Amino acid sequence: MVAFLLHEHRLTLAEFVTLTDWQIEKLYLHARDDEGRIEMAEEGKTAAEPSPTLESELIALDRVCAVLRVPTEEVSRKRQELKDKYARMAEGSSSNDDTD
Repeated sequence: MVAFLLHEHRLTLAEFVTLTDWQIEKLYLHARDDEGRIEMAEEGKTAAEPSPTLESELIALDRVCAVLRVPTEEVSRKRQELKDKYARMAEGSSSNDDTD
């Protein structure tokens, strides 16, 4: 499945590890035409994608890294990057609240 998603959707490994479980499932199981290409939704009819959370991104990262046998040090570094990203996002939203 990983190879399919990387090849079919021309994702880099760095892009792939940021996908949530929901995104991976939607890409892999999406309706396809007779030639195997993803069928596009009619204009104006798209499903709302749930916003990823730190927890969902960490779970997705752990799963992908386990499948790809990414070294523990690299997984730890990527996990910390995600935590830092969400901390910055939280700081940004709280500073916006203070500007009232």
